[in-house]
Amino acid sequence: MVKKYESIGFEKHFMFSGIRFNSNVIKDEKTNTNIKFSHDFNINEVVAMDSNTFMDQNREPMFSMLINNKNNFSLAAYDGDKIVGFGLLRKASVGYRLAPLYASSDTIAINLLCELCDLVPNQTIDVDFLHQNKFMMDLSKKHEMLVLDNVIRMFKPGVLFDAPRMNTSNLYGMCSWEVG
Repeated sequence: MVKKYESIGFEKHFMFSGIRFNSNVIKDEKTNTNIKFSHDFNINEVVAMDSNTFMDQNREPMFSMLINNKNNFSLAAYDGDKIVGFGLLRKASVGYRLAPLYASSDTIAINLLCELCDLVPNQTIDVDFLHQNKFMMDLSKKHEMLVLDNVIRMFKPGVLFDAPRMNTSNLYGMCSWEVG
């Protein structure tokens, strides 16, 4: 199917996988880092981190809604006073959906992931991550996480809308709602 779309001018933008795992499976991955809970961070810091990933988009209303929802769990990681990571768990039809997960390093990402999973022990967690994120690919293989799906996002330049401008270097968890 991909070759057919490519033959009529569509271009691959990125590939991602959806995985499912039990929140207890990664607890031994945690190392020491300074993680603060949602009431300890300023939403503008999260929006600034997000705007470095999803360029040219104002997603502050989405973050306000997600962070202020009492059924969701959000954490920020700090190096001193500087935010270096953010993660959010929200209730799903089965367990929880982790998205987004931003981090300035693999160490910050795994610590945020572990801390969030500790908040919902023995629960199902779904997360989508980009194939180009080697750390998440390796983590999913190491713990034999269930692959739910593989998705290729394709766009045809100049038709309806162009591919979103994205910097994915700090993106560890996303979901289709966030990418279109």
